[in-house]
Amino acid sequence: MTTPSLNLLGTGEIFFLRSGIEIDSDGDNERESNLSASFQEDLETTYKSPFSLAVGASYSGENSGVHFTAEYFTGISEYSVMEPEPFLWQTDGDTISLPYTSAAAAVLNVGIGLHLAGPSLAGTTCTIRSCAAV
Repeated sequence: MTTPSLNLLGTGEIFFLRSGIEIDSDGDNERESNLSASFQEDLETTYKSPFSLAVGASYSGENSGVHFTAEYFTGISEYSVMEPEPFLWQTDGDTISLPYTSAAAAVLNVGIGLHLAGPSLAGTTCTIRSCAAV
């Protein structure tokens, strides 16, 4: 079992650079040139990790074995990782906001393994793994 993490310390930085020469970036059929850059550091960060629960079982005989494992991870709703300050396009003065968010879907991972041993098999192993969003 893994519990969600605690957000105790942490800072981040963000660098944004965008330039375009004679492109129609807003779909108005007019070509424009633009430039913008921003570097921000020491931004407070938030990181979330999901709760997870894993189970597994194994059976081993004299010449074979079967192994099973499954782990479920809860989903995480969208949240803000960092909140940089809005800044201006250098070419036209419009304000740019850079939301930096994260989210995760619930996932179930399953694995099954079969181990066969004997004179003619020489330790053959077969494994099947699956990962599915729930």
